[in-house]
Amino acid sequence: MLGNLNQDEGWYLYTAKLMSQGQLPFRDFAYTQGPIMPQVYAWAYPVVDALGVAGGRAITALFALIALLLSGLCAVRLAPAGWKHTTALLCITLLGINVYHSYYTTVVKTYGLCTAIIMLGFYFFIRCARSGNATAAFFAGVFIALASGVRISTGIALFPCGLYLLMRYRSLNHAPWLAFGMGGILCLTTIFLPFYLMAPEAWTFGMFEYHTARNAGDSYWVFKAGFISRMVQAYYLAFALLVVLFFIWFKNRKISNDLPNQLLPVLWLCLLSVSLVHFTASIPYEDYQVVLYPLFCVLLSTSLCHYLARHEFATAWKPWLPITVTIIATASAFSSPVNQDWMTIGRDRIWWRMKDKPDLLKLQDVGMHLRKKSAGAGELFTQDAYLAVESGLDLPKNMAMGCFSYYPNLPRARAEKLHVMNREMLHEYLNQPTAKIAALSEYSLAIQSPEISELSQEQQEDLWSRVLDKYQLIDTIPDFGHGHTRLKILQLKPAQSD
Repeated sequence: MLGNLNQDEGWYLYTAKLMSQGQLPFRDFAYTQGPIMPQVYAWAYPVVDALGVAGGRAITALFALIALLLSGLCAVRLAPAGWKHTTALLCITLLGINVYHSYYTTVVKTYGLCTAIIMLGFYFFIRCARSGNATAAFFAGVFIALASGVRISTGIALFPCGLYLLMRYRSLNHAPWLAFGMGGILCLTTIFLPFYLMAPEAWTFGMFEYHTARNAGDSYWVFKAGFISRMVQAYYLAFALLVVLFFIWFKNRKISNDLPNQLLPVLWLCLLSVSLVHFTASIPYEDYQVVLYPLFCVLLSTSLCHYLARHEFATAWKPWLPITVTIIATASAFSSPVNQDWMTIGRDRIWWRMKDKPDLLKLQDVGMHLRKKSAGAGELFTQDAYLAVESGLDLPKNMAMGCFSYYPNLPRARAEKLHVMNREMLHEYLNQPTAKIAALSEYSLAIQSPEISELSQEQQEDLWSRVLDKYQLIDTIPDFGHGHTRLKILQLKPAQSD
């Protein structure tokens, strides 16, 4: 809960609010992932309504806890005989004692929900692959497909799992792969087809075109290298164990012969295939990999324990393995750079700048202030969507995606279909604003989509001059929100509100 605010938290929760009111993504508002997350959070929106962003984070953390438990269960089912408790403890330690992972499965992003759903899918897949149970296979297909309805990139995991069941039809019969395919296809059809039929252009843009429109330019390979570097830093202990396992495999190629039903190679292939999708993104972020880390922990712990179980000398060390890894994981977590983000805002020359209060508490104070200024109802002009969530106010039409809602170069007809604002539409709004209160950080009026690049200085100055023509500044809050920029709170000038 002490972690920094993230712009995505606002529009994820705000779109859930819209869905709780009966609106639908793509048809009524812009959205750039599958429709499952806003639907799930819409069901739980009374918690967000009561607690604001903190409520959204509590819901997200609950899903992360479910993923943790499911990962332990998967590790138990894949563990060698006599090593089940050790394998589960090792998995849970790697997963649970990592502040980077804890942060990204607490802030309101797709990761907490997606990890819970996909690990449930892998749990059923492991059951069906070992027993041939068609019901388990059906639910494996359903939940792995359902995870793609939260984060589209995870859908590729259906192929290695389905192919594995198909190739084992002689021992498992045809029922498992048929049930898996039926569950996957049924789920994909149910969660995607209705939205495509309702708004084909907006659906295609949100699900695919938006994600491929970003351009890294000359820095293409720099972003790729940065993705790998930051990912290894975030999960350093896990990658150190991966290196150890690689050398074990290289020295003893027969290790795979002892793996239960050859399941581990298939799951490794799932992890690698989704990782490859993330890596090939125009501008990949290391936090994309958060959805895969529970599976990574399952694979590391089970692979290591399968090797150790083959050697008698390891039996004496078995009780000490989880303890040793817990100590190392705790030391790694304590030294993580994520921790200092709880207390500091970067550095001013040689002095660390300390936060006057945690970001979330500051957001709650500002939300209360905005609620009072607006008399608790109405509209808020902002591109920091978490301010609308915290204050209980509505965003202007076509601004549900917050700072990612401005597409200045889109033709108007297309912008209206996609439920975003182009330059003409934003100018029209600023000429006759309907919100009496505005709250604009330095993210506001500075980003153009879908490139997610900075607007020119000239364009930013033009937009701000239009804002200040209608609004007057009443308060300034330093070091606010995502990136700790300056937040300006403005009120509609008396002449404009008449």
